[in-house]
Amino acid sequence: MRQLALLLLVLGIFFRLCDLGDRPYWVDEVATSIRVAGYTKQQVIEQLADGQLHSIADLQHYQRLNVNQGWGKTLQALVQSPEHAPLYFLLARLWSQCFGSSVVAMRSFSVLLSLIALPVMAALSRALFAPEKPRSLSSWTMNGTINALSVALLSVSPFFVAYAQEARPYSLWIVVLLVMHWTLLKAVRTDDRLYWIGHSISTALALYTSLLSGLVILGHSGYVAMMQRWRFGCVFQHYILTLTLAIGAFVPWLVIVVQQWDTLQDNTTWTRGALGRSPLLAIWLYNLAVLYFDVPVVLSPLWIGFIEVLTALAIVSFIGGAIYWLCRKTARWQWLLVMSLIVTTPACLIATDLLTGSQISTAARYWLPAHVGIQLAMIYLFTDRLSLKTTKSRWHGLLIVIIAISCISCGFQLYQSPKYQKSRNLHNQPIATILNQADRPLLIAESSQTLDVISLSYDLQSAVQFQILANSGALPSFKQCNIFVFNPSRSLLEEIQANSEVTLTVQYQPTRLVPTEMALSLWSIQSHRCHSVTKIAIPSQL
Repeated sequence: MRQLALLLLVLGIFFRLCDLGDRPYWVDEVATSIRVAGYTKQQVIEQLADGQLHSIADLQHYQRLNVNQGWGKTLQALVQSPEHAPLYFLLARLWSQCFGSSVVAMRSFSVLLSLIALPVMAALSRALFAPEKPRSLSSWTMNGTINALSVALLSVSPFFVAYAQEARPYSLWIVVLLVMHWTLLKAVRTDDRLYWIGHSISTALALYTSLLSGLVILGHSGYVAMMQRWRFGCVFQHYILTLTLAIGAFVPWLVIVVQQWDTLQDNTTWTRGALGRSPLLAIWLYNLAVLYFDVPVVLSPLWIGFIEVLTALAIVSFIGGAIYWLCRKTARWQWLLVMSLIVTTPACLIATDLLTGSQISTAARYWLPAHVGIQLAMIYLFTDRLSLKTTKSRWHGLLIVIIAISCISCGFQLYQSPKYQKSRNLHNQPIATILNQADRPLLIAESSQTLDVISLSYDLQSAVQFQILANSGALPSFKQCNIFVFNPSRSLLEEIQANSEVTLTVQYQPTRLVPTEMALSLWSIQSHRCHSVTKIAIPSQL
Protein backbone atom coordinates (compact mmCIF):
# COMPACT_ATOMS: atom_id res chain seq x y z
CA MET A 1 0.00 0.00 0.00
CA ARG A 2 2.82 2.39 0.80
CA GLN A 3 4.46 1.69 -2.56
CA LEU A 4 1.17 2.48 -4.32
CA ALA A 5 0.80 5.71 -2.35
CA LEU A 6 4.36 6.74 -3.22
CA LEU A 7 3.75 6.03 -6.90
CA LEU A 8 0.54 8.05 -6.87
CA LEU A 9 2.27 10.89 -5.02
CA VAL A 10 4.85 11.08 -7.81
CA LEU A 11 2.05 10.95 -10.39
CA GLY A 12 0.16 13.66 -8.52
CA ILE A 13 3.18 15.95 -8.52
CA PHE A 14 3.63 15.31 -12.25
CA PHE A 15 -0.03 16.11 -12.99
CA ARG A 16 0.24 19.33 -10.96
CA LEU A 17 3.41 20.56 -12.65
CA CYS A 18 2.80 19.43 -16.22
CA ASP A 19 2.08 22.35 -18.61
CA LEU A 20 1.64 24.66 -15.64
CA GLY A 21 2.16 27.76 -17.78
CA ASP A 22 0.31 26.61 -20.89
CA ARG A 23 -3.25 26.30 -19.61
CA PRO A 24 -5.64 29.23 -20.11
CA TYR A 25 -4.94 31.97 -17.58
CA TRP A 26 -8.63 32.60 -17.17
CA VAL A 27 -10.34 35.80 -16.04
CA ASP A 28 -10.40 34.90 -12.35
CA GLU A 29 -6.64 34.33 -12.42
CA VAL A 30 -6.22 37.56 -14.37
CA ALA A 31 -8.17 39.27 -11.58
CA THR A 32 -5.82 37.67 -9.03
CA SER A 33 -2.77 39.14 -10.75
CA ILE A 34 -4.46 42.53 -11.10
CA ARG A 35 -5.23 42.73 -7.37
CA VAL A 36 -1.85 41.38 -6.32
CA ALA A 37 -0.18 44.02 -8.51
CA GLY A 38 -2.19 46.72 -6.74
CA TYR A 39 -4.79 47.60 -9.38
CA THR A 40 -8.55 47.37 -9.46
CA LYS A 41 -10.59 46.03 -12.34
CA GLN A 42 -12.05 49.47 -12.95
CA GLN A 43 -8.60 51.10 -13.09
CA VAL A 44 -7.43 48.59 -15.68
CA ILE A 45 -10.54 49.11 -17.82
CA GLU A 46 -10.15 52.89 -17.66
CA GLN A 47 -6.51 52.66 -18.76
CA LEU A 48 -7.03 50.18 -21.60
CA ALA A 49 -10.53 50.97 -22.90
CA ASP A 50 -9.50 54.22 -24.57
CA GLY A 51 -9.92 53.33 -28.24
CA GLN A 52 -6.14 53.41 -28.79
CA LEU A 53 -3.96 50.61 -30.13
CA HIS A 54 -2.34 48.45 -27.46
CA SER A 55 0.19 45.63 -27.50
CA ILE A 56 0.30 42.44 -25.44
CA ALA A 57 2.87 44.12 -23.18
CA ASP A 58 0.44 46.98 -22.56
CA LEU A 59 -2.29 44.58 -21.48
CA GLN A 60 -0.05 42.47 -19.26
CA HIS A 61 1.55 45.51 -17.63
CA TYR A 62 -1.27 45.40 -15.07
CA GLN A 63 -0.41 41.78 -14.21
CA ARG A 64 3.07 42.55 -12.92
CA LEU A 65 4.44 44.10 -9.74
CA ASN A 66 6.10 47.49 -10.06
CA VAL A 67 7.70 49.92 -7.64
CA ASN A 68 4.82 52.39 -7.83
CA GLN A 69 2.23 49.87 -6.64
CA GLY A 70 3.14 48.91 -3.08
CA TRP A 71 1.33 46.87 -0.45
CA GLY A 72 -1.03 49.75 0.25
CA LYS A 73 -2.27 49.66 -3.35
CA THR A 74 -2.84 45.91 -3.08
CA LEU A 75 -4.92 46.42 0.06
CA GLN A 76 -6.94 49.16 -1.65
CA ALA A 77 -7.56 46.85 -4.61
CA LEU A 78 -8.72 44.05 -2.32
CA VAL A 79 -11.17 46.35 -0.58
CA GLN A 80 -12.82 46.96 -3.96
CA SER A 81 -13.42 43.20 -4.28
CA PRO A 82 -14.97 42.43 -0.88
CA GLU A 83 -16.43 39.12 -2.10
CA HIS A 84 -12.90 37.69 -1.96
CA ALA A 85 -11.34 37.47 1.50
CA PRO A 86 -7.80 38.92 1.41
CA LEU A 87 -5.47 36.30 2.95
CA TYR A 88 -4.58 34.39 -0.21
CA PHE A 89 -3.97 37.56 -2.24
CA LEU A 90 -1.65 39.00 0.40
CA LEU A 91 0.31 35.74 0.52
CA ALA A 92 0.39 35.70 -3.29
CA ARG A 93 1.78 39.24 -3.25
CA LEU A 94 4.59 38.08 -0.95
CA TRP A 95 5.17 35.03 -3.15
CA SER A 96 5.34 37.10 -6.34
CA GLN A 97 7.85 39.48 -4.76
CA CYS A 98 10.10 36.47 -4.18
CA PHE A 99 9.47 34.46 -7.36
CA GLY A 100 7.97 36.85 -9.91
CA SER A 101 4.55 37.41 -11.43
CA SER A 102 4.65 35.00 -14.37
CA VAL A 103 1.87 32.49 -14.88
CA VAL A 104 4.08 29.63 -13.69
CA ALA A 105 5.22 31.58 -10.63
CA MET A 106 1.68 32.52 -9.60
CA ARG A 107 0.35 29.00 -10.05
CA SER A 108 3.30 27.32 -8.35
CA PHE A 109 2.15 28.82 -5.04
CA SER A 110 -1.10 26.86 -5.34
CA VAL A 111 0.85 23.72 -6.26
CA LEU A 112 2.89 24.06 -3.08
CA LEU A 113 -0.23 24.54 -0.97
CA SER A 114 -1.88 21.49 -2.54
CA LEU A 115 1.13 19.35 -1.59
CA ILE A 116 1.03 20.69 1.97
CA ALA A 117 -2.58 19.50 2.12
CA LEU A 118 -1.50 15.85 1.73
CA PRO A 119 0.09 15.34 5.19
CA VAL A 120 -2.61 17.48 6.81
CA MET A 121 -5.29 15.25 5.28
CA ALA A 122 -3.43 12.21 6.63
CA ALA A 123 -3.28 13.78 10.11
CA LEU A 124 -7.03 14.51 10.11
CA SER A 125 -7.83 11.01 8.86
CA ARG A 126 -5.72 9.44 11.61
CA ALA A 127 -7.37 11.63 14.24
CA LEU A 128 -10.77 10.48 12.99
CA PHE A 129 -10.29 6.81 12.23
CA ALA A 130 -7.05 5.46 13.72
CA PRO A 131 -6.72 4.02 17.25
CA GLU A 132 -5.61 6.76 19.63
CA LYS A 133 -2.83 4.60 21.13
CA PRO A 134 -1.80 1.81 18.76
CA ARG A 135 -0.77 -1.20 20.81
CA SER A 136 -0.79 -3.97 18.24
CA LEU A 137 0.59 -4.69 14.81
CA SER A 138 -2.89 -4.40 13.30
CA SER A 139 -3.26 -0.91 14.77
CA TRP A 140 0.02 0.22 13.27
CA THR A 141 -1.01 -1.36 9.96
CA MET A 142 -4.27 0.61 10.06
CA ASN A 143 -2.33 3.83 10.63
CA GLY A 144 -0.19 3.06 7.60
CA THR A 145 -3.24 2.27 5.48
CA ILE A 146 -4.93 5.53 6.48
CA ASN A 147 -1.81 7.53 5.64
CA ALA A 148 -1.42 5.78 2.29
CA LEU A 149 -5.06 6.21 1.31
CA SER A 150 -5.07 9.87 2.32
CA VAL A 151 -2.08 10.59 0.10
CA ALA A 152 -3.22 8.34 -2.75
CA LEU A 153 -6.79 9.60 -3.14
CA LEU A 154 -5.90 13.27 -2.75
CA SER A 155 -2.83 13.10 -5.01
CA VAL A 156 -4.66 11.99 -8.15
CA SER A 157 -8.15 13.38 -7.61
CA PRO A 158 -8.78 15.30 -10.87
CA PHE A 159 -10.74 17.94 -8.97
CA PHE A 160 -7.96 18.68 -6.48
CA VAL A 161 -5.30 18.48 -9.20
CA ALA A 162 -7.21 21.03 -11.31
CA TYR A 163 -7.42 23.57 -8.49
CA ALA A 164 -3.81 22.92 -7.50
CA GLN A 165 -2.90 24.51 -10.86
CA GLU A 166 -4.93 27.67 -10.45
CA ALA A 167 -3.81 31.03 -9.08
CA ARG A 168 -6.83 31.28 -6.81
CA PRO A 169 -7.44 30.77 -3.05
CA TYR A 170 -8.82 27.22 -3.22
CA SER A 171 -5.65 25.27 -2.39
CA LEU A 172 -5.10 27.52 0.62
CA TRP A 173 -8.73 27.01 1.64
CA ILE A 174 -8.28 23.23 1.56
CA VAL A 175 -5.27 23.40 3.88
CA VAL A 176 -6.99 25.76 6.31
CA LEU A 177 -10.19 23.68 6.32
CA LEU A 178 -8.22 20.53 7.16
CA VAL A 179 -6.36 22.24 10.01
CA MET A 180 -9.62 23.78 11.21
CA HIS A 181 -11.29 20.36 11.47
CA TRP A 182 -8.26 18.66 13.00
CA THR A 183 -8.02 21.25 15.77
CA LEU A 184 -11.78 21.13 16.42
CA LEU A 185 -11.74 17.35 16.68
CA LYS A 186 -8.80 17.40 19.08
CA ALA A 187 -10.28 20.25 21.12
CA VAL A 188 -13.69 18.62 21.55
CA ARG A 189 -12.14 15.24 22.40
CA THR A 190 -9.53 16.51 24.88
CA ASP A 191 -10.78 19.98 25.89
CA ASP A 192 -7.14 21.06 25.74
CA ARG A 193 -6.44 24.81 25.74
CA LEU A 194 -3.80 24.61 23.01
CA TYR A 195 -6.19 22.90 20.63
CA TRP A 196 -8.87 25.51 21.32
CA ILE A 197 -6.37 28.28 20.59
CA GLY A 198 -5.35 26.50 17.39
CA HIS A 199 -8.97 26.14 16.37
CA SER A 200 -9.66 29.82 16.98
CA ILE A 201 -6.67 30.82 14.84
CA SER A 202 -7.50 28.38 12.03
CA THR A 203 -11.15 29.52 12.02
CA ALA A 204 -10.08 33.15 11.66
CA LEU A 205 -7.70 32.16 8.84
CA ALA A 206 -10.49 30.22 7.14
CA LEU A 207 -12.75 33.29 7.23
CA TYR A 208 -9.94 35.42 5.80
CA THR A 209 -9.50 32.83 3.03
CA SER A 210 -13.12 32.41 1.94
CA LEU A 211 -16.38 33.98 3.06
CA LEU A 212 -18.00 30.57 2.55
CA SER A 213 -16.12 29.41 5.63
CA GLY A 214 -19.06 30.91 7.50
CA LEU A 215 -21.14 27.94 6.29
CA VAL A 216 -18.46 25.55 7.56
CA ILE A 217 -18.63 27.28 10.95
CA LEU A 218 -22.38 26.73 10.91
CA GLY A 219 -21.76 23.01 10.49
CA HIS A 220 -19.17 23.04 13.28
CA SER A 221 -21.58 24.76 15.64
CA GLY A 222 -24.18 22.10 14.97
CA TYR A 223 -21.56 19.38 15.50
CA VAL A 224 -20.45 20.72 18.88
CA ALA A 225 -24.04 21.33 20.00
CA MET A 226 -25.12 17.79 19.10
CA MET A 227 -22.01 16.21 20.60
CA GLN A 228 -22.71 18.04 23.86
CA ARG A 229 -26.41 17.17 23.55
CA TRP A 230 -27.26 20.87 23.65
CA ARG A 231 -25.88 21.24 27.16
CA PHE A 232 -23.93 24.42 27.89
CA GLY A 233 -20.99 22.62 29.50
CA CYS A 234 -17.27 23.39 29.51
CA VAL A 235 -16.63 22.18 25.96
CA PHE A 236 -19.54 24.21 24.58
CA GLN A 237 -18.39 27.28 26.50
CA HIS A 238 -14.84 26.92 25.21
CA TYR A 239 -16.15 26.53 21.66
CA ILE A 240 -18.26 29.68 21.93
CA LEU A 241 -15.25 31.57 23.30
CA THR A 242 -12.92 30.44 20.50
CA LEU A 243 -15.57 31.18 17.88
CA THR A 244 -16.14 34.64 19.34
CA LEU A 245 -12.41 35.38 19.20
CA ALA A 246 -12.19 34.15 15.60
CA ILE A 247 -15.17 36.23 14.46
CA GLY A 248 -13.80 39.20 16.39
CA ALA A 249 -10.56 38.90 14.44
CA PHE A 250 -12.60 38.85 11.23
CA VAL A 251 -14.65 41.95 12.10
CA PRO A 252 -12.38 44.40 10.16
CA TRP A 253 -13.09 42.60 6.89
CA LEU A 254 -16.72 42.06 7.84
CA VAL A 255 -17.08 45.84 8.16
CA ILE A 256 -15.59 46.24 4.67
CA VAL A 257 -18.06 43.68 3.29
CA VAL A 258 -20.98 45.61 4.79
CA GLN A 259 -19.66 48.96 3.57
CA GLN A 260 -18.98 47.59 0.08
CA TRP A 261 -22.16 45.52 -0.16
CA ASP A 262 -23.29 47.16 -3.41
CA THR A 263 -19.86 46.50 -4.93
CA LEU A 264 -20.06 42.87 -3.82
CA GLN A 265 -23.46 42.55 -5.49
CA ASP A 266 -22.11 44.06 -8.72
CA ASN A 267 -19.10 41.71 -8.71
CA THR A 268 -21.24 38.58 -8.31
CA THR A 269 -23.95 39.18 -10.91
CA TRP A 270 -23.13 35.82 -12.55
CA THR A 271 -24.64 33.98 -9.56
CA ARG A 272 -28.07 35.47 -10.21
CA GLY A 273 -28.71 33.91 -13.61
CA ALA A 274 -31.57 31.42 -13.33
CA LEU A 275 -31.29 27.79 -14.45
CA GLY A 276 -33.99 25.15 -14.75
CA ARG A 277 -34.33 22.41 -12.15
CA SER A 278 -33.10 19.67 -14.51
CA PRO A 279 -29.82 21.45 -15.41
CA LEU A 280 -29.29 22.25 -11.74
CA LEU A 281 -29.73 18.61 -10.73
CA ALA A 282 -27.36 17.45 -13.47
CA ILE A 283 -24.73 19.98 -12.37
CA TRP A 284 -25.06 18.97 -8.70
CA LEU A 285 -24.42 15.32 -9.59
CA TYR A 286 -21.56 16.40 -11.84
CA ASN A 287 -20.06 18.41 -8.97
CA LEU A 288 -19.86 15.17 -6.97
CA ALA A 289 -18.57 12.98 -9.78
CA VAL A 290 -15.67 15.29 -10.74
CA LEU A 291 -13.92 14.36 -7.52
CA TYR A 292 -12.82 11.14 -9.27
CA PHE A 293 -14.19 11.26 -12.82
CA ASP A 294 -13.80 14.23 -15.13
CA VAL A 295 -13.44 13.81 -18.88
CA PRO A 296 -14.59 16.06 -21.74
CA VAL A 297 -18.33 15.77 -22.39
CA VAL A 298 -18.92 13.88 -25.66
CA LEU A 299 -22.29 14.33 -27.38
CA SER A 300 -21.42 12.40 -30.53
CA PRO A 301 -21.23 9.46 -30.93
CA LEU A 302 -24.04 9.01 -28.46
CA TRP A 303 -22.76 5.74 -27.00
CA ILE A 304 -19.62 7.44 -25.63
CA GLY A 305 -21.72 10.06 -23.88
CA PHE A 306 -23.92 7.27 -22.50
CA ILE A 307 -20.86 5.50 -21.04
CA GLU A 308 -19.70 8.79 -19.49
CA VAL A 309 -23.08 9.30 -17.84
CA LEU A 310 -23.14 5.74 -16.50
CA THR A 311 -19.61 6.10 -15.12
CA ALA A 312 -20.46 9.39 -13.43
CA LEU A 313 -23.62 7.89 -11.89
CA ALA A 314 -21.61 4.87 -10.70
CA ILE A 315 -19.09 7.18 -9.02
CA VAL A 316 -21.86 9.18 -7.33
CA SER A 317 -23.50 5.94 -6.16
CA PHE A 318 -20.19 4.70 -4.78
CA ILE A 319 -19.75 8.00 -2.92
CA GLY A 320 -23.24 7.56 -1.49
CA GLY A 321 -22.31 4.06 -0.36
CA ALA A 322 -19.15 5.35 1.33
CA ILE A 323 -21.16 7.97 3.23
CA TYR A 324 -23.71 5.35 4.28
CA TRP A 325 -20.95 3.00 5.49
CA LEU A 326 -19.32 5.81 7.46
CA CYS A 327 -22.56 6.70 9.24
CA ARG A 328 -23.36 3.06 9.94
CA LYS A 329 -19.98 1.85 11.20
CA THR A 330 -18.33 4.77 13.01
CA ALA A 331 -19.08 6.43 16.32
CA ARG A 332 -21.27 9.51 16.49
CA TRP A 333 -18.33 11.87 17.05
CA GLN A 334 -16.71 10.57 13.86
CA TRP A 335 -19.48 10.50 11.29
CA LEU A 336 -21.12 13.67 12.56
CA LEU A 337 -17.99 15.77 11.93
CA VAL A 338 -17.58 14.38 8.42
CA MET A 339 -21.26 14.90 7.64
CA SER A 340 -21.03 18.51 8.80
CA LEU A 341 -18.44 18.94 6.05
CA ILE A 342 -20.36 17.08 3.37
CA VAL A 343 -23.84 18.47 3.94
CA THR A 344 -23.77 22.02 5.31
CA THR A 345 -22.18 24.04 2.49
CA PRO A 346 -23.91 22.35 -0.50
CA ALA A 347 -27.25 22.33 1.34
CA CYS A 348 -27.08 26.07 2.00
CA LEU A 349 -26.04 26.84 -1.58
CA ILE A 350 -28.72 24.60 -3.07
CA ALA A 351 -31.39 26.06 -0.79
CA THR A 352 -30.34 29.57 -1.84
CA ASP A 353 -30.69 28.69 -5.52
CA LEU A 354 -34.05 27.00 -5.09
CA LEU A 355 -35.46 29.90 -3.07
CA THR A 356 -34.03 32.81 -5.06
CA GLY A 357 -33.62 31.39 -8.56
CA SER A 358 -29.84 31.91 -8.55
CA GLN A 359 -27.10 29.49 -9.64
CA ILE A 360 -24.36 29.81 -7.02
CA SER A 361 -24.54 26.06 -6.29
CA THR A 362 -23.37 25.30 -9.84
CA ALA A 363 -19.79 26.39 -9.02
CA ALA A 364 -17.92 23.19 -8.17
CA ARG A 365 -15.23 25.16 -6.33
CA TYR A 366 -17.79 26.23 -3.72
CA TRP A 367 -18.34 22.56 -2.87
CA LEU A 368 -14.76 22.17 -1.61
CA PRO A 369 -15.76 21.43 2.02
CA ALA A 370 -18.06 18.66 0.77
CA HIS A 371 -15.30 17.24 -1.42
CA VAL A 372 -12.95 17.12 1.56
CA GLY A 373 -15.63 15.32 3.57
CA ILE A 374 -16.26 12.82 0.77
CA GLN A 375 -12.54 12.06 0.64
CA LEU A 376 -12.65 11.30 4.37
CA ALA A 377 -15.63 8.98 3.88
CA MET A 378 -13.82 7.15 1.08
CA ILE A 379 -10.67 6.84 3.18
CA TYR A 380 -12.67 5.23 5.98
CA LEU A 381 -14.53 2.87 3.63
CA PHE A 382 -11.35 1.50 2.06
CA THR A 383 -9.48 1.38 5.38
CA ASP A 384 -12.28 -0.66 6.93
CA ARG A 385 -12.76 -3.04 4.02
CA LEU A 386 -9.05 -3.60 3.35
CA SER A 387 -8.51 -4.57 6.99
CA LEU A 388 -10.56 -7.78 6.55
CA LYS A 389 -8.97 -10.77 4.86
CA THR A 390 -12.31 -11.93 3.47
CA THR A 391 -12.92 -8.71 1.53
CA LYS A 392 -9.39 -7.40 1.02
CA SER A 393 -8.80 -8.60 -2.54
CA ARG A 394 -12.20 -7.44 -3.78
CA TRP A 395 -11.87 -3.98 -2.25
CA HIS A 396 -8.29 -3.67 -3.39
CA GLY A 397 -9.63 -4.15 -6.91
CA LEU A 398 -12.29 -1.47 -6.38
CA LEU A 399 -9.62 0.91 -5.08
CA ILE A 400 -7.55 0.30 -8.20
CA VAL A 401 -10.61 1.06 -10.36
CA ILE A 402 -11.24 4.37 -8.57
CA ILE A 403 -7.57 5.32 -8.83
CA ALA A 404 -7.43 4.30 -12.50
CA ILE A 405 -10.50 6.44 -13.31
CA SER A 406 -8.91 9.35 -11.44
CA CYS A 407 -5.60 8.97 -13.29
CA ILE A 408 -7.35 8.73 -16.66
CA SER A 409 -9.26 11.91 -15.82
CA CYS A 410 -6.00 13.65 -14.88
CA GLY A 411 -4.57 12.42 -18.17
CA PHE A 412 -7.39 14.12 -20.09
CA GLN A 413 -6.70 17.29 -18.12
CA LEU A 414 -3.17 17.33 -19.52
CA TYR A 415 -4.74 18.26 -22.87
CA GLN A 416 -7.78 20.26 -21.82
CA SER A 417 -8.67 22.03 -18.59
CA PRO A 418 -12.05 21.16 -17.04
CA LYS A 419 -15.04 23.17 -18.23
CA TYR A 420 -16.14 23.84 -14.64
CA GLN A 421 -12.78 25.46 -13.91
CA LYS A 422 -11.82 27.67 -16.87
CA SER A 423 -15.39 28.41 -17.96
CA ARG A 424 -15.58 30.55 -21.11
CA ASN A 425 -11.79 30.93 -21.36
CA LEU A 426 -11.49 27.34 -22.56
CA HIS A 427 -12.24 28.97 -25.90
CA ASN A 428 -9.06 31.09 -25.73
CA GLN A 429 -6.88 28.59 -27.57
CA PRO A 430 -9.03 28.06 -30.70
CA ILE A 431 -9.62 31.82 -30.92
CA ALA A 432 -5.88 32.44 -30.51
CA THR A 433 -5.14 29.94 -33.29
CA ILE A 434 -7.26 31.97 -35.70
CA LEU A 435 -5.66 35.28 -34.70
CA ASN A 436 -2.10 33.93 -34.77
CA GLN A 437 -2.59 32.71 -38.35
CA ALA A 438 -3.63 36.17 -39.56
CA ASP A 439 -1.18 38.78 -40.86
CA ARG A 440 -0.82 41.65 -38.34
CA PRO A 441 -4.36 41.26 -36.97
CA LEU A 442 -6.24 43.91 -35.04
CA LEU A 443 -8.58 42.68 -32.31
CA ILE A 444 -11.43 45.01 -31.33
CA ALA A 445 -13.32 44.50 -28.08
CA GLU A 446 -15.76 46.31 -25.83
CA SER A 447 -14.70 47.52 -22.40
CA SER A 448 -16.76 44.77 -20.73
CA GLN A 449 -14.42 42.22 -22.33
CA THR A 450 -11.18 43.77 -21.03
CA LEU A 451 -10.24 40.99 -18.61
CA ASP A 452 -11.12 38.32 -21.17
CA VAL A 453 -8.86 40.08 -23.68
CA ILE A 454 -6.02 40.07 -21.14
CA SER A 455 -6.67 36.37 -20.56
CA LEU A 456 -6.56 35.73 -24.31
CA SER A 457 -3.33 37.72 -24.68
CA TYR A 458 -1.35 34.94 -22.96
CA ASP A 459 -2.02 32.68 -25.97
CA LEU A 460 -1.32 35.27 -28.67
CA GLN A 461 1.77 36.18 -30.66
CA SER A 462 3.29 39.64 -30.34
CA ALA A 463 2.05 40.78 -33.79
CA VAL A 464 -1.54 41.01 -32.55
CA GLN A 465 -2.74 44.51 -31.67
CA PHE A 466 -5.73 45.41 -29.53
CA GLN A 467 -8.27 48.20 -29.57
CA ILE A 468 -10.63 48.24 -26.61
CA LEU A 469 -13.54 50.60 -27.08
CA ALA A 470 -14.66 52.99 -24.39
CA ASN A 471 -18.32 52.71 -23.42
CA SER A 472 -19.03 56.01 -25.16
CA GLY A 473 -16.51 55.49 -27.96
CA ALA A 474 -17.48 55.27 -31.62
CA LEU A 475 -16.39 52.44 -33.86
CA PRO A 476 -12.98 52.94 -35.49
CA SER A 477 -12.58 53.29 -39.23
CA PHE A 478 -11.96 49.91 -40.82
CA LYS A 479 -8.97 50.81 -42.99
CA GLN A 480 -6.83 47.72 -42.59
CA CYS A 481 -7.27 44.06 -43.39
CA ASN A 482 -7.56 41.27 -40.82
CA ILE A 483 -9.74 43.06 -38.31
CA PHE A 484 -11.50 40.89 -35.75
CA VAL A 485 -14.15 41.57 -33.12
CA PHE A 486 -13.91 39.67 -29.84
CA ASN A 487 -17.13 38.37 -28.28
CA PRO A 488 -19.26 41.33 -29.43
CA SER A 489 -22.55 42.26 -27.81
CA ARG A 490 -25.73 42.28 -29.88
CA SER A 491 -25.69 46.08 -30.05
CA LEU A 492 -22.10 46.16 -31.33
CA LEU A 493 -22.90 43.54 -33.98
CA GLU A 494 -25.87 45.58 -35.16
CA GLU A 495 -23.76 48.74 -35.30
CA ILE A 496 -21.10 47.05 -37.42
CA GLN A 497 -23.67 45.40 -39.70
CA ALA A 498 -25.20 48.82 -40.32
CA ASN A 499 -21.95 49.85 -42.04
CA SER A 500 -22.43 49.07 -45.74
CA GLU A 501 -18.68 49.18 -46.43
CA VAL A 502 -17.83 46.08 -44.40
CA THR A 503 -18.86 42.44 -44.18
CA LEU A 504 -19.11 40.75 -40.79
CA THR A 505 -18.40 37.01 -40.63
CA VAL A 506 -18.39 34.67 -37.66
CA GLN A 507 -15.06 32.87 -37.30
CA TYR A 508 -15.63 31.01 -34.03
CA GLN A 509 -18.83 30.48 -32.07
CA PRO A 510 -19.03 27.35 -29.90
CA THR A 511 -22.16 25.35 -29.25
CA ARG A 512 -23.53 25.85 -25.74
CA LEU A 513 -24.63 22.89 -23.63
CA VAL A 514 -27.28 25.13 -22.03
CA PRO A 515 -28.51 28.54 -23.25
CA THR A 516 -27.07 30.36 -20.22
CA GLU A 517 -23.57 28.89 -20.60
CA MET A 518 -20.89 31.57 -20.92
CA ALA A 519 -18.83 31.32 -24.11
CA LEU A 520 -16.57 33.47 -26.28
CA SER A 521 -16.92 34.18 -29.98
CA LEU A 522 -14.76 35.75 -32.68
CA TRP A 523 -15.94 37.65 -35.76
CA SER A 524 -13.98 39.04 -38.68
CA ILE A 525 -14.60 42.39 -40.37
CA GLN A 526 -13.75 42.54 -44.06
CA SER A 527 -13.62 46.00 -45.60
CA HIS A 528 -14.78 46.06 -49.21
CA ARG A 529 -11.72 48.21 -49.97
CA CYS A 530 -9.31 45.57 -48.67
CA HIS A 531 -8.32 42.75 -51.02
CA SER A 532 -5.38 41.21 -49.16
CA VAL A 533 -7.27 38.50 -47.29
CA THR A 534 -5.37 35.98 -45.20
CA LYS A 535 -6.87 32.50 -45.41
CA ILE A 536 -7.50 31.21 -41.96
CA ALA A 537 -7.88 27.61 -40.87
CA ILE A 538 -10.72 27.56 -38.38
CA PRO A 539 -10.07 25.05 -35.58
CA SER A 540 -12.71 22.60 -34.49
CA GLN A 541 -15.00 24.00 -31.83
CA LEU A 542 -14.85 22.71 -28.29
